[in-house]
Amino acid sequence: AFVAQLDSSGILKWNTFLGSNGVDQGMRMTVNREGNIYVAGTSSSAWGCAFAACTLRAYESNFDAFVAGLDPNGELQWNAFVGGSGFDYGNSVAENNGYIYVTGSSSAAWGCLPEACTRLPYSGNTNAFVASLQLKNLPDAFAKTTPVNLATGIPVNPELSWATSAEADRYEYCYDTSHDNGCTAWVNNGKATSVTLSGLNLNTTYYWHVRSINSVGTTYSDGSDTASWSFTTGSLPWAFVKTAPADGATSESISPTLSWASSDGATRYEYCYASTDDNPCAVWVDNSQNTSVSLSSLAPSTTYYWHVRSINKYGATYSDGSDTGMWSFSTGDAPGAFVKITPINGIINQSINPTLSWGPSRSATRYEYCYDTTDDHTCSPWVDVGPLTSVPLSGLSSKTTYYWHVRAINNFGVTYAGGGPSAFSSFTTFLKKLFFPLISRR
Repeated sequence: AFVAQLDSSGILKWNTFLGSNGVDQGMRMTVNREGNIYVAGTSSSAWGCAFAACTLRAYESNFDAFVAGLDPNGELQWNAFVGGSGFDYGNSVAENNGYIYVTGSSSAAWGCLPEACTRLPYSGNTNAFVASLQLKNLPDAFAKTTPVNLATGIPVNPELSWATSAEADRYEYCYDTSHDNGCTAWVNNGKATSVTLSGLNLNTTYYWHVRSINSVGTTYSDGSDTASWSFTTGSLPWAFVKTAPADGATSESISPTLSWASSDGATRYEYCYASTDDNPCAVWVDNSQNTSVSLSSLAPSTTYYWHVRSINKYGATYSDGSDTGMWSFSTGDAPGAFVKITPINGIINQSINPTLSWGPSRSATRYEYCYDTTDDHTCSPWVDVGPLTSVPLSGLSSKTTYYWHVRAINNFGVTYAGGGPSAFSSFTTFLKKLFFPLISRR
């Protein structure tokens, strides 16, 4: 006997032979919905055991009816002989839920084998027969477990899992976005009872199902081929906008506060700023759930570019609708350059009650001065004199060198007289003269 498969154009895809060295005739075949093939016919000798699944019921004598099972690729999975000592012919075969039904004719009684006794006895000559074989149970009932049906807020890379189905040789899963109780692309998952998906879309409802399969047939999870479960993936944080400083703002403080509206669904925010307009930023700073942050020590007279994004476990939403939607602001000008006037740098023989003076600095709102007797380019404390451009000192030590400096300050920065924080000037006080009373002798 043989079985062959041809495509719709009549091209042979494969063929296989069934039988041994006797006379083997295939009379009828059927294919179940999983593609398994069942063949009924007659053989005049045993087939032996030259394949993975040996003969399930032995050859008896003369001609015996046979049933053979093949997988969808034509590989023989098992065969069984039915009959007795006479002539037995299998003429038709059918399959339903793991049971194989064979009809044909027999010329002798079959007796009573342990696994299947005869219901109605042989009555002489040639009798029709009906035989039923149960090769294996269907896979046991089982259920899907996670994500639970109708779950929401599921990640875009969820794990699907289900309980074990006894007797299953493999599982197949399927998912799509159509609520039609029918998947079209079933995926073989072997014997594993879970699978991790990837690349799902946000804010989308998916429908999924699982089935367990063996050579007998298929069992669908939760009792039905239409019992799909659904879950909905989570959403990104909602759209939001930056608020301050306004885009393009000028004369901003060097310690500005960046602020933005809240974004529903966000678990945290990140902000970024730089003095380079390179869209986007390279270094993002976590700001927890706060919707504002105070910066410090920015440079005056500089344009900064900044951005904010809201984040949750599903991803990030950029303020103002784009990862390149950065805003800018410019800090104000620091006080203008200015110089110290008196005492002249390096001068000696100065009063111990000198007056320090300096020229005005454009945009300065106040001045601070400092002096000491240590030439280390630092000074402490700095003394605020408001908008004054001079200050009298008193009580200095005589014949001592002093080092002094002045700086101009406004909201946008600090400018040191003479160009830098280490540009100190010096002066030296004169030696204090001693006066003795004149004593006359008479």
